[in-house]
Amino acid sequence: MNGYNFTDFNSTHEAHAYPYSASVDDPLYRQYKPPVKELIPLPKAVLYLLMAALVVVGVAYAIIGHLIKDLAIDITGTC
Repeated sequence: MNGYNFTDFNSTHEAHAYPYSASVDDPLYRQYKPPVKELIPLPKAVLYLLMAALVVVGVAYAIIGHLIKDLAIDITGTC
């Protein structure tokens, strides 16, 4: 056993042990509102990668669509 007596360390009879202690009746965070959480929490890097993938897919779709249209015109022989 150590020789320290901690029975009156947190006593609230005459003086508070901590200068900023609050009473139990007054809640400290009465006005606190938790932040609104996102529907799907993603890191920004993942979000940017998804956006880049969508741009790449969109550009590839446009290029391939144009090439297929040119191929169809060449096959039919229309000038």
